[in-house]
Parts: sequence; structure tokens; C-alpha cells
Amino acid sequence: MTKKEKTAITDLLANENFIRWVKSPNPQLDLYWSRWMEEHPESTDLIENARSIVTSLKQQSVPDELYSFKEEAFRSILSSSPTIKVASTPSKSEWVSQYGYLFKIAAILVVVLGISLITSKYLHQESTAPAPVVKVITKENPSGQKIKFQLPDKSIVWLNAESRLTFPERFEGTRRVVTLKGEAFFDVEHDPEHPFDVVSGKIVTTVLGTSFNVRSFEKDENDLKISLVTGRVKVQNRESGDAAEIIPGQQVTYSRQSNQLEKGAFDIREMTAWKEGILLFRKSSFQHVKRNLERWYGVEIEAEGKLNRPWSVNGEFDHQSIERVLERLAFAENFTFTIREKKITIKF
Repeated sequence: MTKKEKTAITDLLANENFIRWVKSPNPQLDLYWSRWMEEHPESTDLIENARSIVTSLKQQSVPDELYSFKEEAFRSILSSSPTIKVASTPSKSEWVSQYGYLFKIAAILVVVLGISLITSKYLHQESTAPAPVVKVITKENPSGQKIKFQLPDKSIVWLNAESRLTFPERFEGTRRVVTLKGEAFFDVEHDPEHPFDVVSGKIVTTVLGTSFNVRSFEKDENDLKISLVTGRVKVQNRESGDAAEIIPGQQVTYSRQSNQLEKGAFDIREMTAWKEGILLFRKSSFQHVKRNLERWYGVEIEAEGKLNRPWSVNGEFDHQSIERVLERLAFAENFTFTIREKKITIKF
């Protein structure tokens, strides 16, 4: 582990909100740290390491008086220096000295080892090693690439281009939780005892065993869509508490502008054709077509001139090249195009 990583873990251990989240999670803290991990995916392993340290302090069952001592000792360590804000870049005045970091690390280790020895002696049993840290796996696709893979519970995922899914190496506890940015289709292994949660920003989709599509491209789409093919799901806004349940053929649309959920019908083929390699348009505008071509083929498209008229494109392209797709569109919409490697110029 590098010095920078050790420092980051120490910062987390000095963050009161982080400690509270690990020990006594609630919806507000879950939302905050879920967002923080989405914004800092490179720190996911550090989060898990810090969690294991905090968890080790309360891992064994001990009498109340011993647990109270442990709590008090840990709080005294954390209060020995100002709280560090890991969710934003701190100013120089907010950083503690290098010696302060070393002191805190040493103090935490002393408490962890000391409490473990006391607990072991009190319970007349050998001290045990901390619970192994569950590795966090991230699957991420650039534009122009799609993949299909299996989760630890045997659920199947089709991950679209410009999309990322984060999940643990093995699911533990009562729920199976994954985090999605972009678009994915899930065929979830049925397990009534362990609900399956897909977290997409403020929205969490909960199922027991079903198949559904989640589309959440935050950069260029205002709406998040959850489209159900089989089974039954519950969609909830973790911030407002609003929720909606849907059945096959129904879709929940979440507006990022209004922060509202809306339930309605959808075209199953339109929402799921992508996982079969079919690029499909239904009354699509020029911007929608352009952005989907860029994402699908991993290209950059530049338009010159003005549109002859507003686009309302309908079409299906089954495993076809970008040249073939553009040829058909150019014939219908009256434009010319040139392709130079990954850059495409359209002229009206």
C-alpha cells in the first residue's frame, strides 16, 4: 500500500460521518457515501479497507462496559485532530501534520490490538484475525463496446457502451447491491431472501428475481428509465422517499430536473434491442441519433450546416457498420458525410 493510500485511509478513519455510516447506517448516510464512491471510483478499495478497520473494533461480542471503553477510546483518537473532509479538496489549513497522521495510525493500531487482546482474554478464546475485506469489482465499457457477464449470484448482466457497473466479489448480508452508471440489462437470479438492488444516483431499483433494463446516462440525458420485461420491481427515490412498483411492460421514468417518478408503458423491443446488437430508432431527433451513433461505434460526429428539417428517424440496424448506417440515413435525410478514422463529418 502506498503512502498516499495509507493517508487516505487515515482520513476516512478521522471522518465522523464515515464512522457513523459503517456502525449505524441510515438512508441519508447511505445516499451520501454512495454518491461519494460514484464520484471517486478509484477509492472504492480504500473505503473497504477503512470499513474493515472500523468493523474489527466491534467484530466480537463483548460486555457493555468493555464495548463502552472501546467506543470511548476510539472517539478520543478521532477527536485528537480536526475532521478531514474527504468529499472535497481540503485547504492547507485543514491538513494535519505528517506527525499527526503517524500518531493517529499508531493510536488506532494500539486500540485495535489492545481491545482484541482484552476481548480475547475476557472471553477465554484466541484472538481472531479481522474479517477478510470483500474485493469490489468494476466493469466499465468505453464507447463502441458492450459486454455480457455473470455476477457472483449467477445473475446475468449486459452492460452497454459508456457504462460502468460496480459490485462486490461476493454478496454478503441480506441484500445484493450493485451500482450503475450508464445502461445495463439485468436477468436477476431469483432469491427471495436476498433482494437485488441497482443503485443509480438517487434511484434504487429493488427486485427478487426478474429481468429489466436501466438507462441512466447522466451527461446527456435528463431522464433515467427503468423498464421491466419480466417479474416485478420497486423503484425508489432515496432522497425524497417516493416509490413506484411496476409490472412487465411498464416503465418508471425519473426526471432529474423535477426529481419526480412517473410510471407508464414502453416498447420492449426499443429498450432492449441494443443487447442483441440491434441499433434501433423510433421517431428519433438528430441529436438523439448523433449521440447514439457516437456511443455505439465509439466515434465523434461533427455537423456542418443547418438541418433541412427536424428529424424523426425510424430504423433498425442489425450488426451493421457505421458506413452502412450513415448511407441509409444520408439517403433519407439528404446529407453527405466523410469518415476519417474515428471522426465523422456530416454536411447538410
